Amino acid sequence: NLRSLYVDRLQPVIQLREARTAMDELRIGALTYGIADQEQRQRIRVDGTKWIKQIEDNMAAYKATYLVQKEKDQLAVWEQNYPAYLKVRQQVLDLSDQGNNTQADFLRHGEAQRAFELATGALDALSRIQDTVAGQMYHADSATAAFSEKLLVSVMAAAVAAGFGLAFVIARSVVKAVQVLMASIAEHETTAVERGLAAVARNDLTVEVRPVTQAIARYGSDEVGQTAAVANAMLAKLLAALDSYEL
Repeated sequence: NLRSLYVDRLQPVIQLREARTAMDELRIGALTYGIADQEQRQRIRVDGTKWIKQIEDNMAAYKATYLVQKEKDQLAVWEQNYPAYLKVRQQVLDLSDQGNNTQADFLRHGEAQRAFELATGALDALSRIQDTVAGQMYHADSATAAFSEKLLVSVMAAAVAAGFGLAFVIARSVVKAVQVLMASIAEHETTAVERGLAAVARNDLTVEVRPVTQAIARYGSDEVGQTAAVANAMLAKLLAALDSYEL
């Protein structure tokens, strides 16, 4: 349903995007650290702590969502290369502080770059998987919505047809109980079905259609009683159809 689509797919997309942004910021800080002055280097280190927290918070939340096997595979790649990148990045900063710029540059454009590309490559692959699975879920929900709309239209058609048939019988002998039942259907169930159809048209499957009308409790076996029985049978079929919609 739409809530599952948001919780299981759209939220993880945001989490992965936040982690990717923070990784880029860490990389930029490491690339500029060698030419930064002391104050700028301090700022890069402070910001680095913030970016690492952003990464780890979002990835922890992402891991808590429902994951397909392809996501688990890419997550394993991430968990192998992300710590490796943090380690070599720290070495780059420390070497720069020690004045060993040659070795810092060697690591920055070698081992650090490889670990960064592998880690962010896993993030990008996870984002692509999210897009694919979310698309599949959307199409499945759209198909369900289309089926529900057809069901609701059928319910309305059946109710109208039954109403015309019952009206012909009632025309000969109208009783108060049958009038109340038909008025209640028109006021409650028919209105609820209309709201449901409108919601389905907006691809919203969360609108509930709850029955209100009660069947006629007592009636005899004469012509009036038979009319009441027909009305009760029509109501029972309508409520059964509404129950199918709720499922």
